[in-house]
Amino acid sequence: MNYWRLNLVLLLAAWPFPAGAQESRSSTDPKKFLESLPDGKLTLDVILARARDTSQTFAAIQSLKSSAEASEIRAEAGLQPVLSAEFFSTDNRLEPSNPFQPERLQSTSVRAGVTQSFLTGTTLDFGFRTGPSSLTLPPMPGSPRLIEFDESRFDISLSQNLLRDQFGEVTKANYQLNVLEANVLREQRRAEIETFTLAIVDDFYRAWLAQIRVQDATETLKRRQRIQKITRLRLARGTAERPEILETESSVVAADVDVRNAADQLRESWLRLATVIDLPDEITQRVDPTKIPLGLDKVDERAESICQSVGERKGSASLAQALAELKRADAVVSQARLNDRADLKLEAKYFGNGIDSSITDSAVEALRSRHPAWEVALRFQLPMGRLESKALLKETQSQRLRAIAQAEELKDQEQVSWSMRCREIGRRVRDLRILRDNAKRQTERARLEQDRFDIGRITLTEVTRAEDEALQARIRLREEEIALRRTVWSLRELAGQIPETMEVLP
Repeated sequence: MNYWRLNLVLLLAAWPFPAGAQESRSSTDPKKFLESLPDGKLTLDVILARARDTSQTFAAIQSLKSSAEASEIRAEAGLQPVLSAEFFSTDNRLEPSNPFQPERLQSTSVRAGVTQSFLTGTTLDFGFRTGPSSLTLPPMPGSPRLIEFDESRFDISLSQNLLRDQFGEVTKANYQLNVLEANVLREQRRAEIETFTLAIVDDFYRAWLAQIRVQDATETLKRRQRIQKITRLRLARGTAERPEILETESSVVAADVDVRNAADQLRESWLRLATVIDLPDEITQRVDPTKIPLGLDKVDERAESICQSVGERKGSASLAQALAELKRADAVVSQARLNDRADLKLEAKYFGNGIDSSITDSAVEALRSRHPAWEVALRFQLPMGRLESKALLKETQSQRLRAIAQAEELKDQEQVSWSMRCREIGRRVRDLRILRDNAKRQTERARLEQDRFDIGRITLTEVTRAEDEALQARIRLREEEIALRRTVWSLRELAGQIPETMEVLP
């Protein structure tokens, strides 16, 4: 087994594969480990799936889903019926104010009730109370002192705010605000997934470019060492001079430094990527990043068609979050204006009781409403100056203006970026074809110039220049390949496709 396959097996031993690869993961056969990855390579999709499934950062982002659900539950909570149960025990021995009042009143009772609020701002309460009571009367000739009985009571009460919450405006505003808060949290989750994904995409492309640069620098070093060897032979034969050997030695030293610098950059990129995808430290440290077979994602040569295939562009998740925050700010301002009103509340209560020798008979008598009573109350409240509500209104209006500015600025920026990226992607596809052809030609030229140098037809400077230009052509090609892919990801971001892309990864 060659070296890179050994390192890959060490890496895969700790890699959590998707469901379809669990069977091969449990096997000890290295070939099955390789077969479990697309084309035997670590692709961007595999790394994104790994980050989604194991990253603590992504888990924290996903927790926003629960927060959104909590806001929706909170919106419904105020409209749910509330059951209540109460127990009362009374022993009243206060001094009577006249001779006809009882000297002592004792009672024990329980009350059960249910309260229901509605979006109209109306609150309805129904309760029933029952229990035994006893009265100790002043001594009077021919009358008993102790009277024992069972009393049952029912009450139905209704309350409605006539100013602040007229027609349930405040209640509906509170309900809607919780719903909008849930929407903000959902869009925040999508925006953070978008940011998280793009950061990993950028790290992956950096690592891939760094790996290519290490390979190119290593090849350059080998060529310079070969040229140095040939030049030394010529110097021994008298067909080369001292300055030429010094030049080759300098080029070898420079190439060796380039290899070490490129390797350091690759190690840094790999450690950053390994940290994001939560690889164990022992695996991260033991694997040589130059041997990891990173697989570049494929991009259709007709990649510019994304601008037409998207249809009506939704905008990025960040824009969706800004628009959701704007709607919430509008609702907060409306709520603040409603709370600035005076509080005038109408309360109506209808109740009755029944007294008998048994709880059952008293309850029946009470529910038949033979002894009804009612009361109506109006309660008015208006803070002097209303300074607190005015301050809250100004603060919410300020937040709304900032939300409007942020949403409009982001919308304009994305509109410009979309137009620019759609033009850019077509240009990059064309440039990629040109650069691919140029790299092929420059590589052929470097090979031919090397042959000419071997037979002494050109100088060391000329062959070195040809190799350097071939290397630059390949580097420019690789950079353009990455630039094209970054443009595609930018368009996916502007089209709002990235969060859904992460969710459908295997």
